[in-house]
Amino acid sequence: MAITKVNNAMQDALAAAQPTITSVGTLTGLDVNGTATMDGLSVDGVATVVGTTTSGILLKSSSGASNGFKLYNDSGTDTAHLNNHFSGSMVFSTNNTERMRIDGATGSLLVGGTSAGAASCVTLSPTGYIQARYSGPSGYFDNTSGSGSTVIFRSNGTNVGSIGVNGGLIAFGQSNTGLGAFNTDRILFPATASGVVQNAQIDLGYANGRFKDLYLSGGVFLGGTGAANKLDDYESGTWTPVPKGSTTAGTISIPAGHQTGTYTKIGGIVHISMFLYGTNFTGAGTFEIHGLPFPHAGSSGTLPVQANSPPWDTLPADNQNITAYLGNSTIMYFRATNRNKGGGYVQAQVTSPSTIGYIRVNGSYQTNS
Repeated sequence: MAITKVNNAMQDALAAAQPTITSVGTLTGLDVNGTATMDGLSVDGVATVVGTTTSGILLKSSSGASNGFKLYNDSGTDTAHLNNHFSGSMVFSTNNTERMRIDGATGSLLVGGTSAGAASCVTLSPTGYIQARYSGPSGYFDNTSGSGSTVIFRSNGTNVGSIGVNGGLIAFGQSNTGLGAFNTDRILFPATASGVVQNAQIDLGYANGRFKDLYLSGGVFLGGTGAANKLDDYESGTWTPVPKGSTTAGTISIPAGHQTGTYTKIGGIVHISMFLYGTNFTGAGTFEIHGLPFPHAGSSGTLPVQANSPPWDTLPADNQNITAYLGNSTIMYFRATNRNKGGGYVQAQVTSPSTIGYIRVNGSYQTNS
């Protein structure tokens, strides 16, 4: 039977008779109660389907299949449903190319891929996470106002941090405690989470939350921003005190562990300590110690000396106190603390051969190195 137009009266009759329509041209206004089985259906106009979870439009994979793709409206909640009754994925395509799918195994929405977490794919998981993978930038966030928060992070519904912008700079942090970045000046600075400068307001670490090591190629300004507040060097290490005569360097026999020196340099100040013992010293001339870690700045500097058995001749009775003094070099000399009648100092002259009996020097001097 071919039906080209069905009016309201025929609808009632057809509904009562429940006929089988084997050939249909154009139908205008057709209500079907029950199951309609069609090899093909073309609708020109509006097709109205009233269904529930057990009724609606069902597209089967074969005439004998019990499940398939179903379109229905839940009259109890006025919710429209697209439902794949099978366990496979639901795929959305354009121009015969897949663009998106709902993964049948995980329930994740996948854009650009066929499995959750795949490369070049965006995954929206029903458990609440979003994952984007791409060989280039995997996300763009644009605050078109030019200032304020661009991305906000929450913990259990409470804001705990954000990434913000303030003109041409970016900031990371929580409320009034953050870190800002000036790209053109290559500066990191204390800031609010939205990029406002926080001058002298934010600490770096705390008593029980310390950083381990800090590597700097420049200096540190302490207590101020002027040149006088800059600490540009700190160094500590060891040095070897080497005894020599000014005219003949000489040789010496030194037991192991009896020729040591340490130093600490803070800015332009060097603090040294040394210990020396040896026998059969054959040097001649003025007694010298070579090997200071940094040259002394200036023409003269003195350091206290303890010598149990010095390698120099006996000093005059009124010049028994000895001191180490430094010229503009890395050499340490020894002389009496008092001037003689001519205005000069009595310098320690080597007695050869001699024993250097436990010379200890401990003190500080200034350097330009």
